[in-house]
Amino acid sequence: MNSTSTAEREQAAQSFCVELGIDFEMESVSNAKEKIDVQLLTNGAMAEIVQFAKKKDCSLKYEIFDILNYNFNLEITNEQEKQYLVSTIVQYVQQMMTKRKTCSSAKRQDFEGQIFVLPLYNRKKERIVVEPELLEAASTSFEPTPENERESAHSKCVTTLLEAVNSQKKQVGELSAQCKVLEDQKQTLCQEKKENGLELHKAKDELQKLRNALSKARTQLRKTNVRNVNKRQRRRDQEIMVLTKKLKETESMVLEKEEQKKQMEDEKKRLEEQIVDFQELLKKRLYSKKLEKLKANYYKRKLSKNREENPKLAKKARELQKEVKVWQDSYKEVKVELDSLLQRKLTVYQHNKYTDAVREVYMDLVANMGVSARKASQVVRTVLEKLAGTKVDRLPGESFSKYMLLEARQVSLMHVQETMLKENDVTLCTDGTTKFGHKYGTAGVFLKDGTRMHLGLREQASGKAECTFNTIREMVQDIVTSQGVDLDKAVHREKEIFIKITNLLSDRASTEKKFNSILSQYRSKILPDIVDGFTEYSETEQAKLSLVNELFCGLHLIDGLAHQANVTLSVWEGMIFGEDKVGSRSLPGIHKDKGESGTVRLIRTVCKAVQERGCEKFGKPVQFRTFLVSKSKSDRLPLSTFKGNRINIVFHNAAGVYFLYSDLLEFTSELQQENKLIAEVFADLSVRQFLAGCRALGLISKCITEPLWRILSKKEHVLKMNERYQTLISKLREWTNDGAKLVSGKACLFEDVEMHCGPVFEKLIEKSSADFDELTVQAVELILASLVKVCCRMLADHLEHGRYDQISEELLQKLESVPKTNVSCERDFGVFDNLLRAKTRATGIALEGMVMFKENRSWKWLADLDSQKKSEVLAVARASVRNQRAVFCNRMKSVREARLQRMKDKRDYNNEKEQKEITDMAIKKQLTVDLEQYGGLWETAMEVDEQIEQLDEDLKSAAVIAQLKFRRFVLCMKNENGVLNTTKRGTKLSVDELVQNLKSTFPKTTKVPEKVKNEMNYSSAPSALLAQEKNRLLQEAVKQQVKVRDEGRKRIGLKELGTPELTRPEHLLGKRVRHAIHESEGKAWYNGTVVGMREENGAPTFQMMYDGCQLVWWFDLWKDFQENCLELIAVNAEDILGKKVEHMFISSEDGSECWWPGKVLQYKDSENLFVIEYEEEEDDAEGAGVFEYPLLDDYAANELRILS
Repeated sequence: MNSTSTAEREQAAQSFCVELGIDFEMESVSNAKEKIDVQLLTNGAMAEIVQFAKKKDCSLKYEIFDILNYNFNLEITNEQEKQYLVSTIVQYVQQMMTKRKTCSSAKRQDFEGQIFVLPLYNRKKERIVVEPELLEAASTSFEPTPENERESAHSKCVTTLLEAVNSQKKQVGELSAQCKVLEDQKQTLCQEKKENGLELHKAKDELQKLRNALSKARTQLRKTNVRNVNKRQRRRDQEIMVLTKKLKETESMVLEKEEQKKQMEDEKKRLEEQIVDFQELLKKRLYSKKLEKLKANYYKRKLSKNREENPKLAKKARELQKEVKVWQDSYKEVKVELDSLLQRKLTVYQHNKYTDAVREVYMDLVANMGVSARKASQVVRTVLEKLAGTKVDRLPGESFSKYMLLEARQVSLMHVQETMLKENDVTLCTDGTTKFGHKYGTAGVFLKDGTRMHLGLREQASGKAECTFNTIREMVQDIVTSQGVDLDKAVHREKEIFIKITNLLSDRASTEKKFNSILSQYRSKILPDIVDGFTEYSETEQAKLSLVNELFCGLHLIDGLAHQANVTLSVWEGMIFGEDKVGSRSLPGIHKDKGESGTVRLIRTVCKAVQERGCEKFGKPVQFRTFLVSKSKSDRLPLSTFKGNRINIVFHNAAGVYFLYSDLLEFTSELQQENKLIAEVFADLSVRQFLAGCRALGLISKCITEPLWRILSKKEHVLKMNERYQTLISKLREWTNDGAKLVSGKACLFEDVEMHCGPVFEKLIEKSSADFDELTVQAVELILASLVKVCCRMLADHLEHGRYDQISEELLQKLESVPKTNVSCERDFGVFDNLLRAKTRATGIALEGMVMFKENRSWKWLADLDSQKKSEVLAVARASVRNQRAVFCNRMKSVREARLQRMKDKRDYNNEKEQKEITDMAIKKQLTVDLEQYGGLWETAMEVDEQIEQLDEDLKSAAVIAQLKFRRFVLCMKNENGVLNTTKRGTKLSVDELVQNLKSTFPKTTKVPEKVKNEMNYSSAPSALLAQEKNRLLQEAVKQQVKVRDEGRKRIGLKELGTPELTRPEHLLGKRVRHAIHESEGKAWYNGTVVGMREENGAPTFQMMYDGCQLVWWFDLWKDFQENCLELIAVNAEDILGKKVEHMFISSEDGSECWWPGKVLQYKDSENLFVIEYEEEEDDAEGAGVFEYPLLDDYAANELRILS
């Protein structure tokens, strides 16, 4: 009973093996067992085999192999495959058993019914049928008989006939060769037909086997019992699917072979027909050859007869025969030499080193062409063998290729040194960036011919100006020591190179400004060592030599315009919506991005959603292009990715968003439920103010930034941009007051630069509804007003009275090397970024070598050197590798030490900051306690009066001081005009003064006019607020231009141009101004002086005298000034000298203003003082006389009036 139950259990445990007919008793069976197809082996059967094998005492892998080999057809052909299968079978089994254990009970049955794939089983041995190529027809040459040339008329005729015979021979030879080729092709096709027939027969046999296996499987399927019917049915279905799939593949292969057979038969038939044609042609050629041969023999006999009759002709024939023989011998010698040259091996290694030619080739490959160091030798070998037919036994390896990067860097350093020492007045461009947490700096110099020499690109400890300057000094030191000169000479050359740097081009960032200052100080320090007799020069001449001209990158202007446009749109949207959340910011779970307007947010999210290189996870670029194609529209989107594009990207993409608005709205409305990104885009597209902002930015792109960029791309002197910049600002001012001109597409920035019109531009200027056009005009005018502010600040040196407005011819020549933009440094970082990602294991010095060798075109410089100079350069480069690596290691060590020091300093700073916060907290607690003694914080003026009345006289001052200190140190209020101070000029303030200051700190409640209240809705911005903001921006533009311009003039030793700040109408009196007069052709600006003022109906009216005209007119100039139709002109010494003026003094009696008339007689440049003679008045003769005053300062302070 027990034995029976045990056998049943074993049989149940081996149900899969029993079903397949797997026999475990291999020794008991005498006859050879019929092999099972290995494709029927399932995971369940394999698991049962493993369980049975584990019970044996022998090795598990050999037991499994023996069972499989006994029961299945493993198709093992050699011992290596057997050993591989034995060694890997256990690993495959363990992976299958692990997956089986992790399956749930419901999925385990499906897993056990899947096919178990053995190692090596799926390896297919396919025959590759290579189509034979047609061989070239071999040409048979017949050498002409030398004695038949250059003889009499009969000899010429014979020569012609011989040439014809030779031609016929060649053609016959070619036809014979073609026939042979066709015969070979015929045999090849027959062989291929036979092989394809065999393969077809094999495929049919395999198909029959599969059908037999299928029949067997169906027979076994009928034997299934009820208990395992579902499980076996699934297994059967899977096997049927596998077999059916294989059957279809075999049938398709059979059809393919039959089609190939048919094609080969057609090709065979065509070739046979062609062979027949060639045979007929061959017969004709042979017949022609026979005729020509008969003619040749006839003329030979005739020529021989003539030669016997004419001895001179025979002598000449013999001489020609000798000459022909000489040329034939020369030809044979040259041919032998050529063959030996082609067969000889190249010399790549001699004198224990690779040759210079090899080094130059490898430099070009790895440093210029970007070939991997690992594959450089493979490339060289392939080119030599395939193109030159030359085999090389020895080529350098990977390490040599890496060394070539350092040698290429050294060659480039020598190239830069040779070039720099020949040049003068070069321009230095620098820039910095952060890559993967590392700080990198790059530098380059521009020469007068427009060439740029790259100095280096390397890692630095930080992005500070001092660190940048030290990095550039290291670059220059590497350059001057590249040829192995002594230390003193290297130091002298380093100073020479720095003296040659007379111009700087930067983006005017804070670090760049500090760097320019450090460089100027260093040049001033080393000038006496380089310039002979420098100490004997005057201070003015020394200042000119020490001067470094600082110019601004034009592309950073466009970048600044984009930043300012974003800020201005935020202000405009705030005027319309206030604090309300609209668009995507009203959706749940969406947080506002600080510093980003809704319009720019819409542009950014649209690009992330539908641009090709947008968001990889949530973007839908393919779906959107398919959507456009379905509507019969172009799938080329006028959008660019933000990554890798910085300049003009916001303006450009804004035009694209407006162009695609209707399609984007329809597309996102259908998919807005799929993810948050699409939902954000749809929500922002539904806000018409954001769309108007996109339209405004797109119009600015087409009409302003794109033409400006094209002008910046033209190669011309940098100061030719002065007129362009002035035109830009004047146009911006004009369109600020008339934005409809820009919206209608009638605006043109530069007459000689054509705007690129197209579908996008046509869409931008297409007339829309009146409300939407008004929204766009509002946005355009406000943005343009802010752009005026940016241009006046960034371009002050290039505008009127600026540092580079009117310059000398000498300075003009110095600035010849200055480019308009600093795009080369940005391009360096683009190349460097690609190298970092493509060559992740390359060191910093190797990457620097690649960039320098490529950007400086040092490979071309090296190729143009003569052989001796080239050998010297390569020898120095080869010897410098070890030193370069040592210097690089020391440099990286210093960088790491500097980082550690920075971390330590930052830690100390944080500790000090924390200690200070603890101290401040204690002070704030004490101030709070003091405040509570006097009734807490007083918040209104009435409360101040009530609390003061309740206090004793000696406590009032302390109470008010406690209130002021609490506001200053606890509430951190701004101490504007010193209202939170308790003393003034060392004297304590009285109680009344303290109370007055305290009351002035309370916020003033401003009543919003009813007109503004009525206009505050979601349609457009209130006109009053819009006009106020525009005026503020334009006034700030003038102030910033004056500030930056005067700073630039100070830097080069020029005096500031006095430009006063007007706060009251009477300040206009006595000022030099530009006045706009509306004429038929538009606005016309005239210069003049405000010489008088009177009041009419309670409003001031001013008398205007224009330059070159003696007549005067009365205008409401204060109104014109507020409407930007009147501008102040900067005044210098020439504008005051010899003029009648009024000078303000403060009366010592009552503190009133007194204006004294006088005339300016002289200007003392060294002291910046003017000599003025005051007129004598009847009631005060003491005021007359001649005095000296700094009148420019007084004019800027509104204390001087010019009256003539």
